[in-house]
Amino acid sequence: MLIGNFLGRAALIASVNAGIKQSGLLSRAVKTTVVLFAFVMAMEQLGIGRQAVLAAFTIVFGGLVLALVLAFGLGGKDIARSLLEEKFKKDETDRTKDEIKHL
Repeated sequence: MLIGNFLGRAALIASVNAGIKQSGLLSRAVKTTVVLFAFVMAMEQLGIGRQAVLAAFTIVFGGLVLALVLAFGLGGKDIARSLLEEKFKKDETDRTKDEIKHL
C-alpha cells in the first residue's frame, strides 16, 4: 500500500504539472494497478488459488492491452493512412525511373 500510495501521488503530481485534465483518475489507476499487482503476487506466493488468480490476472491484463491497442489504432488510423500513402507513392515513382529487366 505504501508503494501504491507513493506512485499514485507521484503520478498525480506529474500529470498535474503536465496539464493533463484527468490527473485524479490517472493517479487512482496507478495506485489500483500497483495494489492489484501486489495482491496477485501475494496470492501467488501463498499458493492460494494459483491457477485461478493467474488466469484472472491474465484475462484482465490482456483485456486492458487489447483496449489500449484498439484505442490507439482507431485514433491513429488517419496518420497511418497518410504515412502509408506517402511511402507507396514514393515507391511507385522510384519504380518508373528504374528500367532493369530480369531474364
